[in-house]
This record gives sequence, structure tokens and C-alpha cells, in this order.
Amino acid sequence: MKNSIVVCTDLDGTLLDHDSYSFNAAKPTLEFIRNNQIPLIFTTSKTAIEVEELCKNTNFFHPFIAENGGLLSIPENYFSDQETTNKYIKHVIGKSRKEINHALHNLSLSYSFKSFNDMSNEELVKHTGLKPYQALYANQRDSTEPLLWLDDPTKLKAFAAQLEEHGLRLISGGRFHHVMGAHDKATTMTILLKEFKNYNNTEITSIALGDSPNDIKMLQTSDYGIVIPNPHAPKMCIDNHANLRVAEHPGPQGWNDSLLTLLKELIE
Repeated sequence: MKNSIVVCTDLDGTLLDHDSYSFNAAKPTLEFIRNNQIPLIFTTSKTAIEVEELCKNTNFFHPFIAENGGLLSIPENYFSDQETTNKYIKHVIGKSRKEINHALHNLSLSYSFKSFNDMSNEELVKHTGLKPYQALYANQRDSTEPLLWLDDPTKLKAFAAQLEEHGLRLISGGRFHHVMGAHDKATTMTILLKEFKNYNNTEITSIALGDSPNDIKMLQTSDYGIVIPNPHAPKMCIDNHANLRVAEHPGPQGWNDSLLTLLKELIE
């Protein structure tokens, strides 16, 4: 193998089942990745505390990208010759949650929406399908704010334009819209891949997997992109990517089959 492989994957609807959040169908490929010592980078709109929980459940302790690129967390000593620990060091990128919600408060006078910050934990459980403690984790944010759009869909464009005046962006995910600073999964993935390149002193072959519009730039930026079908999100259109693939099945089953096929091609 000439290059080191790094896999960056979205979570909900991709590695995790859209409804049950299970990754059982992906276990064969997860084991292959572990056996071949391939870094698996969780890249998601979830919060750091949510992803750390998944790291424990899967026993994968690699850097991860949370809050749609707003947060980069790296295990202590990961890019050093010292022993790596399971303690994560946060690197915040973009606008703070406080700055975002200040802008949203002003815009709430003109538009109808409800952000995570304005929801009770019971409402979060209802809208996300998470357990109560998981909903609490989902609301421990550093640099993004998810919201439910309750207004006329035709007003979204004007809403996004006004957010830009505050230095903010609006990205559509599988369930929610996400308000954030001038960052996305791709920008933070690029920062992390440079760290891998510098530390390993070799070129990196990147693979990205995702299922919704907020994954498009990540897929475009990667050497190999795998689209996971998602019946709950708009169909993604990605042009001019020589190594783009579309999985046959949604969720972890499609993740497992398509990624394992690609990894075996690259390694063998």
C-alpha cells in the first residue's frame, strides 16, 4: 500500500441507522478497519460528548470532527511519540454558540423556528428520537445551533441571507437545519488530513461517506466519496468526482458493503 488511508464518515443515516442509531450491520467492516489499523474519523453534526460516547461503544479512539466542522477533538498525544490516551482535547473552530444564538434571537422576530437552545429536554426527545440523557448530550454544543424550521419553506433563502450578514451559514441536515460559522466538515477534515500527512510523512488517501447535503463538500474534497442513500433527505448531486460511488443500501448496511469493497480494492 503506497499511501496511508483515512476514513471520514458521517454518523446518522450513514454509519448509524436513521431510526435506531444502531451500527450492527457495519460490524464486519469496522472489524476490517480495526485489523488494518485504519484511522476512522467520525465526522458529524453531533456534539463532542455524543461522539465520545460512540467512541467508547465502538472502541475506536481516533480524532473526530463534531458539530459540522465546528469542533475538532483529538486524543491526547495522538500525533506524538508518547502513549495516546482516551482523553480528548477540543479545538473550537468558527463562531461560538453564544454568538449564534444572539443572532437567532434577533431573527426570531421575523421568522418562525425553534432551536435546540429553546427546546425543553422533552421536546428534544420527541424531535430527535433520542433517550433523555442522549438529548441532554445533543444540547451540549460549542459552535453550532440546530433548529426546526416552522415557517414557510420559501422564506429559508432570505433567512440564510440574513444569517450571512452575521457571519453565519445555514446548512440543511437530515432532520434539522444547522446554523454555524464559516466552516464545514470539509474544511476541518482538510486540517486533520494535513496533520496525518505531516505526522506519517506520507501522502494520505482519504475516503468520505455521507448521506445528506451537509456532507457534499466533504465528499467532493475526499479522494474517494461514497454516497449513502437516504430516503429522508434531498438527493445529493455531486459532479466531477472521478472516484464517487453510491451505496446500494441505506444506513449501516450500505456503509458496510460499499466501504469494505473499496478498502479491499485499495489494500489488496
